Order: sequence, then C-alpha cells, then structure tokens
Amino acid sequence: MKPLEINTEKAEGVTFVTVSGYITASERDDLDTALESLTDEHEKFIIVDLKDLELITSDGLGVLIRAHKAAVEYGGRFVLCGLKGNVLDVFRMTALDKVLQLYDSVDAAVNSAPA
Repeated sequence: MKPLEINTEKAEGVTFVTVSGYITASERDDLDTALESLTDEHEKFIIVDLKDLELITSDGLGVLIRAHKAAVEYGGRFVLCGLKGNVLDVFRMTALDKVLQLYDSVDAAVNSAPA
C-alpha cells in the first residue's frame, strides 16, 4: 500500500486538499493536523479530494467528521470528492454519505459553491 500523502493548494477562494494512500490509526494524526490548520484559519471552502485514497478506517472517518463539524461551526464548507471503491463503500456502510457532502469530482465540488 502507498503511504499517506497530503497536499494542500489554495486558488480563487478554495482550499484543495488531496489525500492519497491510506488512513489508519497511525496516519490519523497527520491528516488531523493538516485539516485542523485549515479550520483554525477559517478557510471558507475546503475540498478534500480522495480519488487516490486506497483505505480509510474509523480513525480517518473521525478526522473528516471533526474537520467538517469545525468548518460548519464557523460558517465554512467542507466537502469530499472522488470517493470510489472500498472507500466509497465505507462511507455508504456508515451512512456518512448522507451526512457529509460528497461529489464525484473536484469540478463537481467547485461547481457546487453558491454563486
């Protein structure tokens, strides 16, 4: 399995976070630190691209839920995109696909922004 990689880029009022590899208990803190820094800065629109994520455990889900909650509390948006395969199955089995905003692609997520 590919190790966790997190890349952040800002463009035109949107913060893009690309996550690849896998998120288990040992990688959770790296993702938590990266997302917490964005929510601490009150980034208005955070898009997390998970198209290259191979595995996520409950630890990783917890990090994403906390980041979503933090963003919503200050009036920001936190959305996920690119989920597929086993990762998408985990979101569906836990019903997080009903709680978090999921989009097929980065473009779809960007286009979901209110005008």
